[in-house]
Amino acid sequence: MKIKVISTSQERIKEGQKDYVKLTVTYVDVETNKVNVKTLVSFGAGKLVFDRLKDAQSNEIFEVGITKDGKYSNWTEVARFDGVVPETTATLKESGSSAPAPAKKGAWVDDAVRQRLIVRQSSLASAINYFGTEEASVAEVLDVAEQFTNFVFEAGVAFIKDDQPE
Repeated sequence: MKIKVISTSQERIKEGQKDYVKLTVTYVDVETNKVNVKTLVSFGAGKLVFDRLKDAQSNEIFEVGITKDGKYSNWTEVARFDGVVPETTATLKESGSSAPAPAKKGAWVDDAVRQRLIVRQSSLASAINYFGTEEASVAEVLDVAEQFTNFVFEAGVAFIKDDQPE
């Protein structure tokens, strides 16, 4: 799932011996164009996602890996998205809080996020090969890798559509 952050807020919770932080993320689900609210906590299985989103800024875009656990949809992975996402207008919908639960075996991220990560890794390797023995800065290599990734996800789709028999 791709999200665009609207805002985040943190609240320190002290319950007896427990002391943790609750992070509330208000975001737009880019696919459905709806505003949702997700609550994350600074411990347990959700700590990784909490740590990656606690400093998120308004308008930053992330790809979120989701694992279903009964009636809960737990965010199990998150990665910053560097592509282009259209502006959105949305309506408010409360998604409720997420009870931390361990990720299912083999479900590190959902298929869409996994595919994006694979393409990005492959694009990075291809960018390194592109420069060969030439000296190149990290920024130059990352720029070429991003161009390769964008081609696969954007221009590549047009190429494939044009290539289909009618």
